[in-house]
Amino acid sequence: MMDMLSNEEYRICALMDQRAMITMYDPKYGGVFGSKPLQLIWSRYADFYGPHNTIMVDDAKRNFVTSPQNGLKISAFRRGAAGRDADAELAELERYVLAIAELDDFTHLKHKNWKRYLNIK
Repeated sequence: MMDMLSNEEYRICALMDQRAMITMYDPKYGGVFGSKPLQLIWSRYADFYGPHNTIMVDDAKRNFVTSPQNGLKISAFRRGAAGRDADAELAELERYVLAIAELDDFTHLKHKNWKRYLNIK
């Protein structure tokens, strides 16, 4: 565990786990599944957060089916994957987030192309 909730280096404003998920149905994702509704954060903290300044990073695309424009899919981390450096993708993700941090509006970005944005791979 990265001690994210008590480490002062992290600035987490909201944390959503599986208890916040809503049940969805889409044959594309195998039928019934849970999805994380960013709208919960946006409605509770509307003065600060909305589709214009929110990114959900996840390895399962279905988790942001309710707000696909705000989803950024990363590779799943599998312990012991031969030849794979999981920290490399996190470092690349950090570069992307820092590169767009000063933008007022993320809605025009296509996060699925985040690596191309930085000319990665």
